[in-house]
Amino acid sequence: MENWTSGNIIANGIYLHYHRTGGDKPAVLIAHGVTDNGLTWKRIAEALQPDYDVILYDQRGHGLSAAPKTGYDFADHAEDMAGLIAALGLERPHIIAHSGGAAAATVFAATYAEIPASLVLEDPPWGRGWGGWMTTTTGLKEWFRGIKAMSREELTRVGQDENPGWREEEITLWVESKLQVHPQVIQTFDQPEPLWGNTLSQITCPLLLIVGDPEQGAVMTPADVQGMASVWQNGRSVHIAGAGHVIHHDRFAEFMTAVQAFLTDVGGY
Repeated sequence: MENWTSGNIIANGIYLHYHRTGGDKPAVLIAHGVTDNGLTWKRIAEALQPDYDVILYDQRGHGLSAAPKTGYDFADHAEDMAGLIAALGLERPHIIAHSGGAAAATVFAATYAEIPASLVLEDPPWGRGWGGWMTTTTGLKEWFRGIKAMSREELTRVGQDENPGWREEEITLWVESKLQVHPQVIQTFDQPEPLWGNTLSQITCPLLLIVGDPEQGAVMTPADVQGMASVWQNGRSVHIAGAGHVIHHDRFAEFMTAVQAFLTDVGGY
């Protein structure tokens, strides 16, 4: 993190904490998933830093950002993203987003189609049939409550047991993010299921969908990928075998190869 800057910036009426690699380079904004924080993407930012100005930020209710009592729908996070981009003066940033962050980034890219240069979606949370939202979110609520009830030691054991291939630093940052996330973030799972087909069809920038294996814990299935491909305008997909939901940790090298090739290809779209 040498030469990185960090701080708080007002976006959409709240303060958001961020880290930035800096430099006169194309901007890459990374949006983490629910219960993570920006620094869980540290390894990816370090890999991209030679060629890009990478911005990692903590979404509302996460990390060191503000935690308002309400406002945790994907649309709220999308407006936070728009406010952050404006406040930091980012021009045509590339956006990489995971899980719940990918859901928010999808809403953002559909609402503000002229802003992103490209969009990378890592295992967004609308898989398994483009329905069954209530069933999925009920399980996620139980998982969230379980995470918030654990001590640092318990979280560390869970992280190590469930992710034996992750680096020690990745486990440490993952644990810290779980300790920091605020209880009101559970409201994320109370929102109605967004109309993903309509939203995706409004995105005009190049889009890369990265998916793993459902049997390893990934959300998106091959049928879901086909469903997305039937409505997006300018999309493509990459399947990374052996990865679960957190592909950028599970298969770091393959993930980076796919992302860097895509960013090089789309260039200054």
